[in-house]
Amino acid sequence: INAEYMGTVLIGLLSFAATPFIGYRKPLVMFRLRTVPLVARPTLAQPTLRATGFRPLQFRELKITANDVRSGFVIEHEEKLLLVTRAVRREKGRGGTIIQVETKDLVSGAKIPLRFVKGDRIEQVVLEKADYTYLYKNLESLCLMHPTTFEQIELDASFMGNPAKYLTEGCTVKVGKRDDQILSISLAQERVVCTVTETAPGIKTQGENDGGKSATLDNGVETMVPQFINVGDQVVIDPNDDSFVSRSNE
Repeated sequence: INAEYMGTVLIGLLSFAATPFIGYRKPLVMFRLRTVPLVARPTLAQPTLRATGFRPLQFRELKITANDVRSGFVIEHEEKLLLVTRAVRREKGRGGTIIQVETKDLVSGAKIPLRFVKGDRIEQVVLEKADYTYLYKNLESLCLMHPTTFEQIELDASFMGNPAKYLTEGCTVKVGKRDDQILSISLAQERVVCTVTETAPGIKTQGENDGGKSATLDNGVETMVPQFINVGDQVVIDPNDDSFVSRSNE
């Protein structure tokens, strides 16, 4: 028997003897191959708010209708966190109500206008709210003070949007936070009372739905009021869009 033949027989015997072990290990190898892709696969292919950690998993969201959107709300739209700075409702007859929303991207700072119809559903991000006292405005910054710790902070007025025009010294504002990061400022109340300083003489025979007339409020804001409103009258205003709500009973 030559050496080449003996070598062939020896290899065959070793292969046969190792067959049980190979058969036993084969399922383990197959199992490991199946699990590797699950570990190696990235969670998200593209960097988004979730991937960058700006919106952690513990963020709570609330489904609201577009008609409920107010300045100071933080919403999620197309995977962006947006601060609502102004929301204007316009009646379109049979077409229903259109809500035009001005927002600020909380990541890039870009201004993004949005348009919704009354029944649209929107995701509102639920923030932790804390009360602060408004002190004064310094250029484009708002100076606020915590009523308990007396800590003072300065925030860009753009965090508040349109309602910033209705701030008065000593009033309470709501500061919205996420992980100690301030994302929004809003008035403590949804309606404010202002005094009319300039307008045309009132016409008592007209109703509230008379087309209205222009008026200037005590904070300098110009709005539309019914014909029966006179100078010195106190009126209830929606600070989100400067619209007249009713005559004040105060």
